[in-house]
Amino acid sequence: MSRNEAKWKLHDHQTETVAKADRRTIVFMIMPFRETQTRRSDDLDAFFNRIKQSVESAKLQNVYQVTRSDDQFNITKNIMLELYTADLVICDLSGAHPNPNVMYELGIRLALSDKPVILIQERPLTTERVFDIAGFYIYVYDPHDDGILMQYLLDKLSRIESGEEIFRSPVRDVLITAGTEIAARGTAPFHAITNLNIGLQLAMRAYNANVTEFVSKMNSYLCPPKSAEGVETVGWWINNVDRLRELDWSLYHKWPLLNPMIETFWQCSELRDSLPSAVFFNLYGFMANYHQYYFANAAGWDLDPAFLTAEYFANTGTVRAAIEPIKLMLTPEGRRHLSKLSQLALEYLQASSLSR
Repeated sequence: MSRNEAKWKLHDHQTETVAKADRRTIVFMIMPFRETQTRRSDDLDAFFNRIKQSVESAKLQNVYQVTRSDDQFNITKNIMLELYTADLVICDLSGAHPNPNVMYELGIRLALSDKPVILIQERPLTTERVFDIAGFYIYVYDPHDDGILMQYLLDKLSRIESGEEIFRSPVRDVLITAGTEIAARGTAPFHAITNLNIGLQLAMRAYNANVTEFVSKMNSYLCPPKSAEGVETVGWWINNVDRLRELDWSLYHKWPLLNPMIETFWQCSELRDSLPSAVFFNLYGFMANYHQYYFANAAGWDLDPAFLTAEYFANTGTVRAAIEPIKLMLTPEGRRHLSKLSQLALEYLQASSLSR
């Protein structure tokens, strides 16, 4: 290679390096500022600087610039723009309780952008589980030895650069999916079905809170699930019917309240023309039996309240499961899958004892 060729090659390399540096990939960091269970403000500042130095000096495909906001619960226009435009966000969920600043900024990011978010959290076992994002992967690190965390972040960035990992905001996915549902929300049938579902859920939760308290007081060895929903709750009541029958139910009088949304459902004349006949009549018949069995005959609760409670939870869960595909049938997108949605709704409704 001649001296001139070497000179021009060095020039091209320097030009490429400068151009690459000008196209910095912005990493915005969301994190607590004041303290966590193991660190105070100075420690957190030092932690941020270690991440910044590690990422910005990394020999990766992109050149990175790491920034963060200040310690204010005041999401300014600039911060919103940074959350929206950042190529990647690292969010540290550390703290004994969810940090409001952190959760607020994370929510904005997930709502505004489909670009990657990496969730991390320090190790202490007493850290409160963040329910709203319990389904997301959160990398747990040692706050006193964060070297492994630094390597994890660099590996993560490398996989994102190569396309090996693709991120999609779960919030954005829901909003896109909900687009067709939103289009249906102004209609009376969708309104009636949605309100019926909400009413059933609220009534079931209220009854569960009352009956759970009663059972726990009557027999401290019986521990009903706190949640009113799910297969495990129904299974617990069914599996413990015999033990529950031993309680003195004459002391209990807070039976499920009549759901006024059932009346709204029955009064919606447009619903019949909006659903396939089989679905409409099965749902209508189910709700008629549901009303008769649990509300029209109050004396029934005195005969076998333990068993009736288990059935009430099971059948309320069944009809609420059937309502989900029925709601979709009332949307423009759902009408294109009417056959499959109808089949699913009918399977739920016809499997219940109230349909026999």
